[in-house]
Amino acid sequence: ALEPLHCSDESSGEEQEDWIAGSRYQALRDIPLFSRQEPRSEACGTIPRGSVVLVMVLQPHEDELGEAVMAYIADTKIPGWTKGWATISREGWSRPVLGFRRLTGSWELGGRYRVLESLVLRA
Repeated sequence: ALEPLHCSDESSGEEQEDWIAGSRYQALRDIPLFSRQEPRSEACGTIPRGSVVLVMVLQPHEDELGEAVMAYIADTKIPGWTKGWATISREGWSRPVLGFRRLTGSWELGGRYRVLESLVLRA
């Protein structure tokens, strides 16, 4: 396990206005995953509604449907991880795909952590 040496105010569990890479959020509906950062690329899975996902990368995206936010997300609770690119926000959507509340287990990119017990690193 790791212990944060310093946490920002964003780790308070309150709702935020934007998602933060390294944080965990609840899926508010089923989320289709794609192999590349394009909604028309090969489908590679689905994150079920209610799952907790780790947002690993956030990337603005624009196509013929307008502006969107793509994210590389993963459900890390499942062995082998369900992971891929997903559109998490799009101009004109009335409902978000992910909640805005950072959940327990979120990381702060650039944060400093102390190792408390044996640790396995995955690439």
